[in-house]
Amino acid sequence: MSREWKWLDPSLSVDWNTESRKLLDTIDGMRIPNAQKNMLVQYYIEHPHMQRKANRQKEIRSWMRTDAYQKIKEQRVHDDQNKFTIASIVIVMMATLFLFFLRAVITRSFVVNFSVDAIVGAISLVLLVRNLHIKYRLIDQYVDTKRWYQMIDGASFVLCVLLKFLFPPVFDFSLILLFISFVIQKKKLEKIFQSF
Repeated sequence: MSREWKWLDPSLSVDWNTESRKLLDTIDGMRIPNAQKNMLVQYYIEHPHMQRKANRQKEIRSWMRTDAYQKIKEQRVHDDQNKFTIASIVIVMMATLFLFFLRAVITRSFVVNFSVDAIVGAISLVLLVRNLHIKYRLIDQYVDTKRWYQMIDGASFVLCVLLKFLFPPVFDFSLILLFISFVIQKKKLEKIFQSF
């Protein structure tokens, strides 16, 4: 894959001939969300008879009105909604596990012992970071800036850390707070998916 088109989904196997490059340049110049650009490329790949017409932006825009493109769009949005939900739920679980480990390290009260807790904490941190990357890459496909989502995640995580140390372990609000953050973000992104 060429790094010229940073929005291009690596799972799309594009034939790198001159026509394909012209098409990608034309699509790149269009003022549409990155997800829609990838849908157009997928339509181009699945319909090779359109490749001769791919040199003008007007004709590319006409693709968006076809039934085949609408099916691609519906499937992609559905898949992305599922990816967002799964990544977010994993984030909630892994952040909660990591916060438990963080509290255990600071208070020196481990569930089993430090080694076992450290393994669980490290695995949860890796999965947390990995799923945050997946979530933000997906959000980046649909919105201009992911800053709002990052602020919500950051604020909820900092608030969870504070609550973890202000209240006794019996009252753990971190899971609830992270879940509320997930629901708020999901509702906002669902509106974007529906308007797409």
